Amino acid sequence: MVGRWLTVTDPAVPGQGYWYRIVGFTDSQNITLGANDGTAVNWGYDTVSPASYRIGETPELPEEMHIALAWGTAADYYGSMQKDKDAFTYYNNMFYTGDPENVGRGFEDRQIIGGLIGGINTYRDRDNRTVIRRRPKLNPLNYKVFATTLS
Repeated sequence: MVGRWLTVTDPAVPGQGYWYRIVGFTDSQNITLGANDGTAVNWGYDTVSPASYRIGETPELPEEMHIALAWGTAADYYGSMQKDKDAFTYYNNMFYTGDPENVGRGFEDRQIIGGLIGGINTYRDRDNRTVIRRRPKLNPLNYKVFATTLS
């Protein structure tokens, strides 16, 4: 589970409703949450046991780029399974540029502001190699099941 994200679902436990990266594993009863490398936030509470929790994965992309994953999946679906060239072209252009009419694939083209290329351009000059920098914030979907629950 190292590298995945954990949220405490027990309302009696401090930190409930926030996501923390699992950065270490000692044994089946002990894990380490958070990091000091700018990619996650440390768990700021005492040791907790027992507590109900949820563990999930998230793409290591800023939220505004998550839609590109769906566009890429749709392009693959229409291009390989459905053999629908028009739908494939539409979603493939959306994946790369965020524009269904833009067929450009110039990764150095700073005029492209959407899709994968736009995301790369937006985050090209960051000082940290990790694109995503999560900060703890209350998860509005805390009670919606969108990740594998392990407890």
